[in-house]
Amino acid sequence: MIRLFCISIGAVVLGLSAATDLGVGAAGAPRGKIAFVRFSVRVGHPRIYSLTLGRKTARRLRLPGPATEGPAWSPNGRMLAFVVGKNAPDSRDITGKVDLYVSTADGRRLRRLTRNASRVGAATWSPDGKRLVLVKAAAKGTGSSLWIVGVDGGTARRVTNGSIDLEPSWAPNGRTIAFLRVDPKTYQGGIWIVRPDGSGLHRILSRLKNISEPVWSPDGRRLLVHDSRTLYSVRPDGSDRRTIAGLSADARGALEDPQPAWSPDGRWIVFCQFGNKTVEGSHIWIVRADGTRLRRVTRSTGVDTDPSWAP
Repeated sequence: MIRLFCISIGAVVLGLSAATDLGVGAAGAPRGKIAFVRFSVRVGHPRIYSLTLGRKTARRLRLPGPATEGPAWSPNGRMLAFVVGKNAPDSRDITGKVDLYVSTADGRRLRRLTRNASRVGAATWSPDGKRLVLVKAAAKGTGSSLWIVGVDGGTARRVTNGSIDLEPSWAPNGRTIAFLRVDPKTYQGGIWIVRPDGSGLHRILSRLKNISEPVWSPDGRRLLVHDSRTLYSVRPDGSDRRTIAGLSADARGALEDPQPAWSPDGRWIVFCQFGNKTVEGSHIWIVRADGTRLRRVTRSTGVDTDPSWAP
């Protein structure tokens, strides 16, 4: 989830991860490439990096703009969607006007998809790679809604008219989009589903409280969610809940938004979190979908967030 909208959903209870940091290149680690956002006081801007699993050093992607966030790999792994804007001095959050771009990982074949007075973010690809669903802030107030735009550009089309709609995830079959809807009066959230044409809107997982960031598994059988304490997956009907990881707090008791994503084969999950009771920044972690073999894969003096696993 891109940090365009800061909303607290329910009470936060600290859940501490019991895993050991196994480091990069540990035995049995999966292969692949993960794009993520890194912010450091030395650089002063959030920038998108790429890490090939099994290597120790991430490389910065040569993308345009003073501050970049929200990397999302296309289904074929050839293109990257991201947002561009500006950040206040020494802040990792993009503020003001933000626009959505797509490009190859080397920054070539760049295309700007939005030119809005409103802020946009949280883009997710359609399974066929032809469209993206994104969050667009209301011109006034704190509201937001889901919109769809073609990768070739053109006018964005509105999908939802809720007060605060966030964190969309397009189902692998292309038929529905899961997202978080927040009540602006109570700031309590729930997971909803809508078809790309705006029809079929209904709430799911209503028995699960204070959950957010729904992410469809690659086979479409499960949704990855978290409740600010625990990362877990469930079936769309709310059954068969499987705990994946407890989220750790830093030395101040703060928790990082995990911003989880699946590996292309659905066997692993990547997310970000603070080191347990440390004063270090946030780092990228991976864990098997059954909750085993949790390991940390990035190390920096800054803050690493918002991972996306390339196909």
